[in-house]
Amino acid sequence: MKSLVTGSSVNDLIERMKAVSGVKTDAALARVLHISGAAISRWRINKNVPIEYCLFIAENHNASLDYIYRGTSHAARNTPNGINIDVLRIVIKYEWPDAASDSVDKAAQSIARTYEYADRLLSSLIESSGLGSEKALLAVDAFLQRDRQASARYRLL
Repeated sequence: MKSLVTGSSVNDLIERMKAVSGVKTDAALARVLHISGAAISRWRINKNVPIEYCLFIAENHNASLDYIYRGTSHAARNTPNGINIDVLRIVIKYEWPDAASDSVDKAAQSIARTYEYADRLLSSLIESSGLGSEKALLAVDAFLQRDRQASARYRLL
């Protein structure tokens, strides 16, 4: 097994792995990783963490490997559909460079929420109605357009 980290920073790395996994104990982390608790104890004793476990946590818990490894960056803030909010902010700033930061944040959150909603709606339409993906996409588009018009009318009241 290839080592990712050696030395005193191993304890910090293991703590970040637990935080990203949403667990508090070494035993709980071992269950998440499908290994024995003794394996994590050996990591601490040998001051060595195999890279595949760091990759497993990063891939399965929407976290950046950079955060797990270094702790210098924040965990990737991905939505359940894999949209990275921070990347979305960068794209919005690129497309609209004069946009205020708070507007960019609101736009990124709004786009991510709308995307997730549209994606769930699309899946539901395809599964429940038997519509093909092209017709289901047209239905989702029409629904979102009507929803936007209704929202605009509501704001005017």
